[in-house]
Amino acid sequence: MTAQKKALLLFGAPRQLRKLAEECAELAAAALRLSEGDTKERRDHFFEESADVEIVLEQMKIHYGEIDFAAWRARKLSRLEGIVGAQSGAAELGDERARAESCERAEEKGRKSARAEAVERAPAPEDAIPIAEAVEATGITLNDLKAGLDRHLVPCTIKPGKGRGLRMVLVADVLAYKKTLDDKRARAAKRKAGIA
Repeated sequence: MTAQKKALLLFGAPRQLRKLAEECAELAAAALRLSEGDTKERRDHFFEESADVEIVLEQMKIHYGEIDFAAWRARKLSRLEGIVGAQSGAAELGDERARAESCERAEEKGRKSARAEAVERAPAPEDAIPIAEAVEATGITLNDLKAGLDRHLVPCTIKPGKGRGLRMVLVADVLAYKKTLDDKRARAAKRKAGIA
């Protein structure tokens, strides 16, 4: 039995899904730091967080089945080929603006359909709470949380109800996003103060 299978059996899928969200947030933060300047330390941190995500992701493949992951991977690669094809077609014409607009349209179309599918398919976990409660529980501002939801940086599900339904989030996801924002703001404050 592999270490991934043992961890999945020991901790359970719900806990490991939360662990995956945490590791993804850490990887996102490491990627942002690396994009601000390529140093050996930042690169090593990025690779470390990438490995953590891959390890927990392997557990999810064991739990949910490799086939489902392979199908989504194929869809995403096909979408990427469409974006790259649209971008290179416009580049051949030498029109930078057309290339950028084509790429933006393809990405927006993909974001909208992926979001709709995720909302339809994902039931609200038992430990999900409404966004108003998440603001109270975590100390994040409502504007910051709404920005995270709008940019798909904080996953949410829709609890059926009146009108559009109630957006539900996991506290762990909100805390991970808040930590990323806090880290980013601290770095910006240091840069502004000239501390680097």
